[in-house]
Amino acid sequence: MLDRLAEQADRNSFTPSQDWPRDAAIPILHVLATAPSPRLGGVQTQLVARRERERAAGRPFALFYPQAGRYRLELECGGTRVALDLAPAPAGPSEAPPEPEPGPWVRAIRDAFARCGASRLRIEGVAGLPFSGLLELSAVLPLTLAIHDFALFCPRPHLVEEPSGAFCHWSRDRARCAACLTQSWPVAPDYQPLRRTLAARLLSRVEGAVFPSSFLLRAHLELFSTLDAARWRVEPPPLLARPVPGYRPQDPPRRIAFVGAAKRFKGVDLFAEVVANLGPRHPEIEWHAFGGGEPALLRTLSAAGVLIHGYYRAGTLPAQLARHRIDLALLLSIVPESYGLTLDECALARVPFLTFDLGAQGERAGALGGRIVPLAEGAAGVAARIVAAADSGKAYGSRK
Repeated sequence: MLDRLAEQADRNSFTPSQDWPRDAAIPILHVLATAPSPRLGGVQTQLVARRERERAAGRPFALFYPQAGRYRLELECGGTRVALDLAPAPAGPSEAPPEPEPGPWVRAIRDAFARCGASRLRIEGVAGLPFSGLLELSAVLPLTLAIHDFALFCPRPHLVEEPSGAFCHWSRDRARCAACLTQSWPVAPDYQPLRRTLAARLLSRVEGAVFPSSFLLRAHLELFSTLDAARWRVEPPPLLARPVPGYRPQDPPRRIAFVGAAKRFKGVDLFAEVVANLGPRHPEIEWHAFGGGEPALLRTLSAAGVLIHGYYRAGTLPAQLARHRIDLALLLSIVPESYGLTLDECALARVPFLTFDLGAQGERAGALGGRIVPLAEGAAGVAARIVAAADSGKAYGSRK
């Protein structure tokens, strides 16, 4: 509720208007598929953090997104904030295939681009946006893609295969991909190969592509191997969180927390296995869980004796970890993360963590006071390292 109230207050801080003076041109128009709400996830959280950084520096900022059935253009420069109500927003664009008709969305963006006097267009995440519309825009406007996940490769941007709920390991098998997608959408058997052809064409035409981590850039270079990445770059996201001074986790760890939404692809089932394995043998360990997610999974954890803290506001995790005196965090996503904001947040609280050896979380863990576990070892590998830390009297991670 506090997040929703804060979002509404920020929205109300913009003065409704019908125009923006061309002599106050804003160089970059940022485009989101949804409203800039941190509670919706990483893309929105990073965009809000970027906008706050630009505000603090006094730099102009323009943002286009759908809101309440309309397209909204927010413009701010020199303390002036103006919101322009543009054309009606149809039911799409939507991330659910097949792709909706992109015409109204493209026309609204071209209108917004002209109104704010922008010289460049930056797309903040492609999930939920029509590739044909993006191709049309790239032909007439200088366009940069900020890529936050694997949405160019698959409509399931986290690469969770259905109905198994496991990581698909970047499947390129046409029949397997069709079987996965038809669990949710009425797509043709050749939908995925054609979509990936459009994605490759889009990547070849845009002015540039921005990735939050070296891992995600390399992964896209491998997935779209015929492309030249000379115009691609890594741009780590800004953070909403702040360091927590003076907090020192305990050695050996006695308060251990699962951090992340209670979803299967985030590893909540593996955490439940760890608790079931170690709980009876190590009654001195206190188990916690931070994050929202599926109520049924949270109830299961609660029944196993886990202290459920639930949803936390973006940027507050370090303070939450310190407040509850967490000694070790478990970041158990079973799919490759594109960056892993929670790794930074644990580091800001100086809380060591365990994570699996895949994606950006596996690459970045060592530099942030974490340790990796081979994904193949699963819950047993996580439990073994917790026991080793308890027996040795040393938790994993740096105290510097």
